[in-house]
Parts: sequence; structure tokens; C-alpha cells
Amino acid sequence: MDFKREIFIFVTFIILCLDSIFSLPEYFMEDHCTQTLTMNYGSIEAVRIHLTKSKRYGENMGCSMRVEAPEGKLLIIRFEDFDVRGIPDLMCQSGDFVEIFDGSSEIAAPILPGLPRRLCSSPEQKIFLSSGRHLIIRFISDTDMIAGKGFRLLITAFSIAPCSDAQLQCSGSGLCLQKKLECDGEINCPDESDEALPKCLSTAAIAGIAVGCGIVLILIIVAIVIGIICYQRKKRARIIKRAVQSRHVCEYKTSVQSQPTSPDVIMRTRDTFKEHERQRQLEKIPSTYWEIRLSQVEITPITDI
Repeated sequence: MDFKREIFIFVTFIILCLDSIFSLPEYFMEDHCTQTLTMNYGSIEAVRIHLTKSKRYGENMGCSMRVEAPEGKLLIIRFEDFDVRGIPDLMCQSGDFVEIFDGSSEIAAPILPGLPRRLCSSPEQKIFLSSGRHLIIRFISDTDMIAGKGFRLLITAFSIAPCSDAQLQCSGSGLCLQKKLECDGEINCPDESDEALPKCLSTAAIAGIAVGCGIVLILIIVAIVIGIICYQRKKRARIIKRAVQSRHVCEYKTSVQSQPTSPDVIMRTRDTFKEHERQRQLEKIPSTYWEIRLSQVEITPITDI
């Protein structure tokens, strides 16, 4: 039982390690309302923001979250998923909507360039750039519309070329991203050059390698478990066999000791032991020995007298 528990802990540890290697930090906006998410130097300068952990966002929800890039850097905003139920024909004046401000204040900052004042349907353009190191995401929902799933944004910090040795340059522009973001399975550059082939494997290929390694690891663990079980069964069988043999010997000795000790019984017992010993010795002699002995025997025909 303890061995199975250790295997479970080991497999869980491997899965968590793989998950930490191939995933970015993720935050749920509903858990960080009125808070500031700061990207620090040395950490991964990209985050994924979800509106909610639930399948649907709640009614009468009002939440604002500020995102701050490292000093001297700007922000790339990529819309990965968007399901907010508003009325676009009325410029989202009714229903649920999102506002993204290009600055650190909802009052003074303008709307992010390229976006409408309020956003209640998926934008045709998926990538937007901030003009500073701050932006504010604000979400409002009411009670009149059926709630949607919310949205998912990938936000990446960048600087303008020339790029340093610790940065990678997006090939289609002068944007410089953190070197750690290259070939990580996440599309951070607007032109997707940070995940270009053949330099990088695709996300599907990375996932396939991870799954393949996981399957091999599981097969190895299963083989080890089966081997241990077989070894334990054989060991238990040997112990049982020895116990049975010991029991038979004890019963035989007991039966011999319980018999009368008359001279005839003693002689018969000795003869029986001698006969058993002779048979055992004969069984050990190879058949070739008897062939040689027979070949040395002369057979003399019997003549009439």
C-alpha cells in the first residue's frame, strides 16, 4: 500500500513539473478586483487573465483590474476568447460590456487605441498595443442579459528595438520580448515569430512529446509494479512450499517415534531407509553409466550338458 502511495505522489509531482514548464501565470479577474498585477524583472513578463473561474460570469458584477509592465516597457494585449453578452447595435449601452483604458486611471486615461469605448462582442482585430506601461480592464454586467463565459486575454510586456541580449526581436516589427518567451508554446509576438518553425516546435508537438513521455513513464511504473508483485508471489510460494515440506517431515518423524520399538520394526525401518537411499543414489547415476556397464557384460549361451 505504501509503495502505491509513493508511486502516486511521484506521478503527481511529474505532472505538476510539466505543467509549470509549459504554462504561463494565470489570474482570475474576479479574485483581483481593484488590485494591481505587476510584472517584475526576472519573472515571466507575460500573464493570462480570465474573467471568472466559473462557466458563466455572475449578474450585477463590477470589477476593475490594473496591469503594470516593468519600468520602460509597454504591453501587448491579445484577445484569445471573448463571450460577453451585450447589444452591439446600441454601442453596448445596454447589457454587459468591457472597457480597457490605456493608462493608470479610469477617469483620465483614454480607451486603448483601436478599441471602441465599450466592447460587448468579439473584436475583429485581436491584438492591441498600449502607449504606456499601465492599462486598466473594467467589466460590468447587469441582470437583463443571459451571462456569457467571459473573456481570456494574453498580456505580454515589450520594449522598442534595439533589443538586448536577454531579449528576442519579433521578426515582423521592432518589438523586443523577454527571451524566456521564445518557443514556450505561447504566441506572444503580434506576428507569431516567437513560435516560428522550424526553430520552435508547435504547441501540438510539445503536447505530443509531453503526452508521449507521460505514457512511457506510466508504462515503466506499471512494469515495475508488475515485477514487484510477481516477485512477492514467488517468494510467498517458496515460503509455503518450505512450510509444507517441514510439516511432512515432522509428521513422518512423529509417526516413526509413535510406533512400537520392537526389534522387527526397527529392522524394517532401517531396511526401508536403506532402500530409499539406494533408490535415490540410483536416480542420480546418469543413463550412460548403465549403458557402459551393460556393454561390459559377456552373455554366454547355455549349452546342454
